[in-house]
Parts: sequence; structure tokens; C-alpha cells
Amino acid sequence: MKLNLLKVVLISLTYLMLSCSKEEIETIAPEVTNENEFLTYDYTTIEEEILELINDHRSTLGLSTLEIMDIASVEAQKHNEHMITNQEVCHDYFFQRERIIKEATKATNVSENVAFGYNNAASVVNAWLNSPEHKKNLEGDHTYFGISVIQNTEGRYYFTNIFIAE
Repeated sequence: MKLNLLKVVLISLTYLMLSCSKEEIETIAPEVTNENEFLTYDYTTIEEEILELINDHRSTLGLSTLEIMDIASVEAQKHNEHMITNQEVCHDYFFQRERIIKEATKATNVSENVAFGYNNAASVVNAWLNSPEHKKNLEGDHTYFGISVIQNTEGRYYFTNIFIAE
């Protein structure tokens, strides 16, 4: 009796599994080819102001404006958290951020600006423009941009700005 019940259950399950059409299977369990495909980032006012200031500057030079890229902003946020935890401004693990962005996108070049302690978007963008290496990144042949600005417990801002070329 137990064996017959088991056969009935197995046959029923097999029938149910085989009775789904391809469309029904995709509706039930869509294929996700890129885990970053659904990644989003909520931008703060200061982050949006930085993007606007950088794009305004690039426009005055006849350069293309940059589009926001959420995955780059998420990586920038992780780096800000690292800098706050370690109480240092640095580019530690840049190659890891670069690899993640390149694997998730069509990026051919990734560069980064960091800063600490500025009080607003204009002051940090001006500081980057007055630094030859930071200015080079800001004015580079990039198409996308990621930004994160986080305050530490004392209210001081940490900035990570990632530029991407595709």
C-alpha cells in the first residue's frame, strides 16, 4: 500500500512538472543573468549637485555629460564606508571596485576621485578641479559616473566619485 501511494505521488509530481509550458516556467522563475541588473541607488541632494556641477564643467569644455550608473555609486558607497571605518582617505581596493564594475558593465576604463571634509558639492568639485590628477579624471573621456557622499559620526563628509568609460 505504501509503495503504491509513493508511485502515485511521484507520477503526479512528474506530470505537474512536465505540464508547465516554457512561458509558465519563465513567469514562475525568471532567469537572472546579471545579479547587478536590478541594483539601484538612492541619490542624495549633495550627490545630485556634484553630478550637475561636474556635467556643467564638462559642458563648458565641449565634453559629453556623464550619465549616472547605480553600480558605480554602490561601489563608491562601500568605499566610503571603508574609509569611515578606517578613518582615512584612500584608494584601498580600487582594483576590486574596478573589476566589479567592468564585469557588470561594458566598461573599458574606470577611475576614481576621493575626498574628505568638504561641506558642500561646490567645495569638493572645486578642490578636484584644482588638483591636476583629480581634474584629469573629471575631464576624462568618460560616459558614466558613480557618486557616494556619506557623513561620519562627527558630521564630516567622505566622497568617492567613480568615472567609467565604455
